[in-house]
Amino acid sequence: METAFQIIVVALANVLGGAVAIPQAARLVRHRNVAGVSAFWAGSSIGLNAWWIAYGIGAGDGSWAIIPVGVISTISYLLISSSLVRFTNRPRSAVLASLAMPAAIGAVLPIPAFLIGGWPATGVALGSIYGLQLLPAVLAVYRAHDLSGVSVSTWIMAWSEALLWGLYGFGPRDAGILTFATTGMVMSSTVLVGLFIKRPDAKSRSDRDRMEEPLEAVGPKPIRSRQESASRSDVTCQHR
Repeated sequence: METAFQIIVVALANVLGGAVAIPQAARLVRHRNVAGVSAFWAGSSIGLNAWWIAYGIGAGDGSWAIIPVGVISTISYLLISSSLVRFTNRPRSAVLASLAMPAAIGAVLPIPAFLIGGWPATGVALGSIYGLQLLPAVLAVYRAHDLSGVSVSTWIMAWSEALLWGLYGFGPRDAGILTFATTGMVMSSTVLVGLFIKRPDAKSRSDRDRMEEPLEAVGPKPIRSRQESASRSDVTCQHR
């Protein structure tokens, strides 16, 4: 039987997990800017969240708790994917292909684990594959020059959600949920570090520093020039 602590933790994990993709989806709809957002991440998330729903139904014990967040997340990533198709500058057929391929990969990858070891092995596989799911988003953050389309809130919530699932997973000792939690915390932390390093404020301060250096160098020149002009004027008057 679950303790009150586990019930509170799993409730918070579901709330955060269900909301984790919402800031990103809302940002895409509001700004229509897809810069820095990985189509592979969105597509693979659809396929893998469908598997988490199946895992919650089939694994039993405390695994049922992951069903609500799986349903809400699937809907959110479908919205993100549709926004990527609508607001991209690339051909829509290319974007659809870049979404469909990882969605299919996410749906197929856990099958061998399920056939070999049943639901326990599937849970561990899903938790491990979660790293591959987030890897394109991590690479996009470190490779892209423009990250204005990336929502920091989404990744803070992803890190917090992973922590909560880790706390919950220790109760029923669910290896799948614990693997998911560990992978989520590592990958979300990596994204947040990248966003902090490449934050606009740091870049703008660097740009201002570069702009101010030459201005300081040329600043006194007009003053010296006026003084020299006044001196020449006095000389001319005295000569007259």
